[in-house]
Amino acid sequence: DLLLMCDKYGADALRFSLLIQAGSGRDVLMGESRVESYRNFVTKIWNAARFCEMNQAVFGAELKPEEVKQPVNKWILTKAGQTAKEIEKALDVYAFNDASNALYHFIWGTFCDWYLEAVKPIFYGTDEAAISETRKVAGFVLECLLKMAHPFIPFVTEEIWDKTAKRNEMLAETKWPDLKAFEDEKASASFEKIIEFVSAVRSARV
Repeated sequence: DLLLMCDKYGADALRFSLLIQAGSGRDVLMGESRVESYRNFVTKIWNAARFCEMNQAVFGAELKPEEVKQPVNKWILTKAGQTAKEIEKALDVYAFNDASNALYHFIWGTFCDWYLEAVKPIFYGTDEAAISETRKVAGFVLECLLKMAHPFIPFVTEEIWDKTAKRNEMLAETKWPDLKAFEDEKASASFEKIIEFVSAVRSARV
C-alpha cells in the first residue's frame, strides 16, 4: 500500500524509489526495503546540510571561479556541473531512472562520502584562506545540489533551502544551476587520482 509507505517513510522517499526504478519498458518491483533505503538517502541529505551548517558554510553568496584555489573545491564544482548536465540530458528524453541515478551517486558518493570527508582537515585546520574558500564552496554546492534534487524530492529540499538562509524566493522558483564557468578538468582529474589511490588502499585493507 503506497499510502502506508508514504506515512511510514515519507513522500520524498516513496517518490524517489518510484522514479529511480522507472526505466522504459520495465516493470517496477516495489518492496518496502527499497522505500526504506531511499528514506536513508533523504536522511543523508539532511545530515550533509547539518554538517555544512556546523562548519559555517556560506549560503546565498555569489561565488566566482577565480576565487576557487583548492583542488578539492575545483573537483566538486566540476563534478556538480557534470551531474547537472547528465540529469538535464536524461530528463530531456524522459529517462527519469537515469536522472535519478545520476543525482543519487552525486549526492551519496561524490558529495557526502568524498567531498565532505575530504574537507574536514581544511575545516579543522589553521589555513584561514582555505577555510573561508571551502565554507563558501560547500554552501554553494549544497545549494546547487538542492536545486538538482528538487524535482525528485521536493519536500525535504524545500525545507532545507528555507532553513539554511533567509531567501527571497522558494527553491521551486530558482533557476537550474549552470556551472560551466567552474569546470576544471585538469584539477578534477588530479583529485580523481587521489580517490583511486585511497580506494585501492581501502580495498587492500579489507
